[in-house]
Amino acid sequence: MKLEVKDLCVEISSKKIVQDVSLNLKKGEFVGIVGPNGSGKSTILKSIYRAIKPKKGSIFINNVDISKISIKSTAKELAVVSQFNENNFDFKVEDMVMMGRAPHKSTFEFDTSKDYEIVYECLKKVSMESYGDRNFSTLSGGEKQRVVLARALAQDVDFLILDEPTNHLDIKYQIQILDLVKSLNISVISALHDLNLAAAYCDKIYMVNSGEIVSSGISKDVLTEDNIKHVFEVDCEVSIHPKTNRLNIVYFSGGI
Repeated sequence: MKLEVKDLCVEISSKKIVQDVSLNLKKGEFVGIVGPNGSGKSTILKSIYRAIKPKKGSIFINNVDISKISIKSTAKELAVVSQFNENNFDFKVEDMVMMGRAPHKSTFEFDTSKDYEIVYECLKKVSMESYGDRNFSTLSGGEKQRVVLARALAQDVDFLILDEPTNHLDIKYQIQILDLVKSLNISVISALHDLNLAAAYCDKIYMVNSGEIVSSGISKDVLTEDNIKHVFEVDCEVSIHPKTNRLNIVYFSGGI
């Protein structure tokens, strides 16, 4: 199982947003994309899940070029959890998760007992099994993200894309969501703002700036003081935390 991006280029209104980006995701990996606002993180992910059509480049899922298959077929291979999850219509939680079964159904096909079993199991995985009859709008931000994650899991896919899913959540819910995703043992590619969270959860990191990959590899090789200074324009100290034994980044204000 492999997801591969080769020489991806994206232009919007004749402006180059992403230039010659290549990356890959293997079975069971948690891959992070980090970079400042406007660096192209979400654009790369949107190209992978086909919300944006790239100017050039190829995206392969298990050696199949996704431009050669239908959107529905792509949805059987990968699912998306994004940062904004408001709806114009207020669905029940169970109905929200059932939407994840759509790629596996023909038009007008009814929901089956098997579908309901999958929906319940997915809600159980995210500890929301008792919320099936609740209206989605009544949930907290963290609860909404867990429901959207359950919907993605209901697609029964090999790859999960997280498009800055923790951006508007309190740190408690950020950790809950990422702990949960990490525990699922599914292949994940995620855009993340918080470099300490990226260091804690990602097996491999791609750092992007101005639409280009400037560094890639394991966290200690990518999240260096020099790279962070160059890309994010802030001074910091990078060390190994004595309690977690993981990379820890401390930022300095301009006056220090």
